[in-house]
Amino acid sequence: MMDLHELKNLLESEVRPKKDRSEIRTLLIAKPHPVLRNVRKQVIIEATAWSGFLFLVYTAFDADTKPFWLGLLVAFAVSVYLIHLLKGYAQIVAMPAYKPLAESLSFAYQRMRRFAMHNLLLRSLLLVVVLFFFSYGISFTPGKYGALLGIAIVFVVQVLLNRRLWLRRLRRLRHAIDGLAQ
Repeated sequence: MMDLHELKNLLESEVRPKKDRSEIRTLLIAKPHPVLRNVRKQVIIEATAWSGFLFLVYTAFDADTKPFWLGLLVAFAVSVYLIHLLKGYAQIVAMPAYKPLAESLSFAYQRMRRFAMHNLLLRSLLLVVVLFFFSYGISFTPGKYGALLGIAIVFVVQVLLNRRLWLRRLRRLRHAIDGLAQ
């Protein structure tokens, strides 16, 4: 039976194939980092969902019975958020080819960090606008205030979970960059 010291020596003596920067860059272009894949998946899901919501606002949620400016505010907030999602993802994945790989990924990390902060802020504002849209014109009773508080709590929890997701993604990407630098 092999003891722990022998196993460690065996693993350390293992010859690992070295990849040069051009091979790693080719791999990244062909198959993006899992963090970037997950961001793309989130962008697609959110863009589809918010576009559907925008359609439903005018068909199912009676936006025509509310003031025009309120419908315009919802449309503007959703549009700004959608533009932010698409533009932000495009900026994150655009890695300059002329820079070293570690520097390119570090640049992508900075862009992703900025995107995450803007995403959390814009999402919070969008949720406030949506909450305002649905609560506009309602005469509130204690029960309705409780329901409004419950919805607000769900929105806050959603933003906090999204924040945690972005922090985890950023940590994973930073760990990958640190592993490249070594």
